[in-house]
Amino acid sequence: MPEDQFTNHNIERICGHMQTVSVRSQQSLADYNYRVVPALKEAVQQPCEECEKAKAELAKQKLVQEMEEKAGKK
Repeated sequence: MPEDQFTNHNIERICGHMQTVSVRSQQSLADYNYRVVPALKEAVQQPCEECEKAKAELAKQKLVQEMEEKAGKK
């Protein structure tokens, strides 16, 4: 197996969204435990891109709504 080959691992975040993480293939069980598992744990701890996009869109909509309300009061 070539060293530069990557395998995809699907992880489920706390929010319920799924993400695919590509990690260089393990050479042995020890390599898997030493390198792959920590990489997957780190990926789970990072912010969810889908949730961040949804939060940004919600904040944008709320700002637009507030601006419209202020414009309507004037």
